[in-house]
Amino acid sequence: MLILLAIDIYIFFGLKTVIDGTSLMAKRIAYIAYWSITAITFGIMLSFLIIDFKEAPRWLTNTLLGFMFVCIIPKLFIGTILLINDLYRLVVYLINLFGSKDYDASRSKFISQIALGVGGVFSASFLYGMLRGGYNYTVHQKDIISGKIPPTFNGFKVIQISDLHTGSFVSERPLEKAVEMINSLEPDLVLFTGDIVNNISTELLPFKDTLSKIKAKHGVFSVLGNHDFGDYYREWKNDAEKEENMQLLYRTQKEMGWKLLMDEHVKIEKGQDFFTLIGIRNWGRSFSKYGDLTKAYQNVDESSFQILMSHDPSHWRLEVLEKFKNIDLMLSGHTHGMQFGIEIPGFKWSPVKYVYKEWAGLYKDENSEQKLYVNRGLGFLAYPGRVGISPEITLLTLRNNS
Repeated sequence: MLILLAIDIYIFFGLKTVIDGTSLMAKRIAYIAYWSITAITFGIMLSFLIIDFKEAPRWLTNTLLGFMFVCIIPKLFIGTILLINDLYRLVVYLINLFGSKDYDASRSKFISQIALGVGGVFSASFLYGMLRGGYNYTVHQKDIISGKIPPTFNGFKVIQISDLHTGSFVSERPLEKAVEMINSLEPDLVLFTGDIVNNISTELLPFKDTLSKIKAKHGVFSVLGNHDFGDYYREWKNDAEKEENMQLLYRTQKEMGWKLLMDEHVKIEKGQDFFTLIGIRNWGRSFSKYGDLTKAYQNVDESSFQILMSHDPSHWRLEVLEKFKNIDLMLSGHTHGMQFGIEIPGFKWSPVKYVYKEWAGLYKDENSEQKLYVNRGLGFLAYPGRVGISPEITLLTLRNNS
């Protein structure tokens, strides 16, 4: 918090540069507004440290978290622009000190105006992301082409969804819209790749009836993500209580009509033909490693077309490509596209790319025909919205190319 206070003070001097020359009344209004917003932001941060919000309404916690993002993240960009300008001023000052005296080392009002303008754009973007961006469900369509796909499955439609994080939703209405979109695509198979809750299984209960309405000819299958195990909830009284939390998650998904795959595989059949669907519990680089792909892979028909559901995309390079070369397609989520970035035709960027090499969309291994699809997630976590990276419903159509 001291670092954020230092950034606020630093930006304040940039604000003073911009309003220099205005009336005393205008300055007072600007100063009061700036420090009032700063005080409210710090008050919210302190409240999360000293107040237990677990029983608070979701709309309240979402609003408070959103306000923090709207106010804090833009200041980081403002501070970065001002810092670059001040480093330039330092260089000019040193030139003046040891050489020519002809360069102006004063703070540029124009640069300060640009910095505050950029901050305003980001604040507006994060506000829009809270109000609309988090529910702007987008269908991404890809063909999965392989000679291993039986001809009877040509045109078979697989819907992937991921990272619902039901603990972040205020009402059922957004998910009702998503379910309607999924069913309108008339899927043959629906696959959910983990993180159905934020922390505890009771978060799923208000949405059980809505999610049970997802229909597919060959069923709905799911796996567990890192948030589904209750590891981030710090108030378990004992291991038995934590285990009961897991049992509730298992029961609820079963009651929804979802088949949870726990380090196992099934055959998806049409007549005499089939492909293999494998599902494991979370296994990744930075979080829990509960899954056992070796166990799940036992007795798999290696000549069959194989789809692996594994929540964390880092699993693809860490184990799948090296040890399981017959797995044709892995489906993951986890990254959310960081819920922030730029995505236009032909170009996509998000800060999460510096953490995960594969973070959104379809990827192909350069040394084989193995593929990975990373879903951008249907829900959100922490920041209650999305900016530039829309929540995703993936439509994968299987195509036989033989």
